[in-house]
Amino acid sequence: MEKEQFSMTATQIAEIVGTVGSPLVVISELLKNAVDASAENINICYNHDNHTICIENDHSGITLDEIKKLSHPGISHKKRDGLLTNERGMFLTGSKGLGLLSVFSLCAYAEIYTALEKNSKIYKVTLERANGLVERVETSEMAEEAFTKVIMQEIDQETLDFLSSEKEVRKLRHICTNLYKEHDVPFPKMILHISGQEPNPINFSCPIPPMLFDVRFTYQKESQTLKFYCLSPEKHIYEDEVVFDRFDLESLQKVMLEKFRIKETIATRTNEIPIPFKNFEKVPTFEGRILVYEKNLAGAQLKTYGPGVNIYVNEFALYNYLSEDNDWLGLADFSQRK
Repeated sequence: MEKEQFSMTATQIAEIVGTVGSPLVVISELLKNAVDASAENINICYNHDNHTICIENDHSGITLDEIKKLSHPGISHKKRDGLLTNERGMFLTGSKGLGLLSVFSLCAYAEIYTALEKNSKIYKVTLERANGLVERVETSEMAEEAFTKVIMQEIDQETLDFLSSEKEVRKLRHICTNLYKEHDVPFPKMILHISGQEPNPINFSCPIPPMLFDVRFTYQKESQTLKFYCLSPEKHIYEDEVVFDRFDLESLQKVMLEKFRIKETIATRTNEIPIPFKNFEKVPTFEGRILVYEKNLAGAQLKTYGPGVNIYVNEFALYNYLSEDNDWLGLADFSQRK
């Protein structure tokens, strides 16, 4: 058995834990770690009987060298030697090595069990917040398969009830872009297990039904061009792709008039007449999609996909944009005024 102190002070750890806005953030951070590890299957377990939360994945476990580095959070060793993607081709999400510390916002101590490959020995690592200790031991057990399991102990019932609520489970389904991109991104299979309930796949994909409008756009940093098109059963809508390479208001209004017969720009509550960008070198490549449902179909579709705005970086949601009532684009205000 070996013990090491965290390289961070208790105050520094408390500052990091204080930035965790929701228990769902912790779950997402551990999911990101598993995705970065190129796992093919991830199981999330909310155990109300044992008061634990467990995240387990099936990729090759943590090496002894990596285990030793767990006591030095704040330094990520993923993006080294120009490595930016995992084995499945997905961009690595972690950059600071702080995700594991987020568990201390939910529990006083956590355990990690890991094995590098089939028939290798299982290591157990215990993380303790109170005394800032990382304890590791090589067990006598042999693994049936490679795996890594993180178990958060002594979770209070209120937190388990909150995470198990329909609202939070629905947010978890939107944690990655799989719902909107179907199988275009090589996500591992993620299954949620809640005590007394049937296992629930959280990153399922399903065909999106026909929309009143299905707007898609992509900006390329290299060419500084925005490609935009709008699909709609309303055949008078211009459906061909439009390419924007100038973004002053006059140029945008000209395209709106020529392609979409929009004669006037109406400023909304959150969208005043825009000031043209001056420095496009700082704008990264991005893509987006806006789905607008028929009124008589909206209820059922919104239950699956959710209203509001979801924003993703490296295919994972930014936490503040998982709220159903998030409408910072002012679309609700505009539709009411119209």
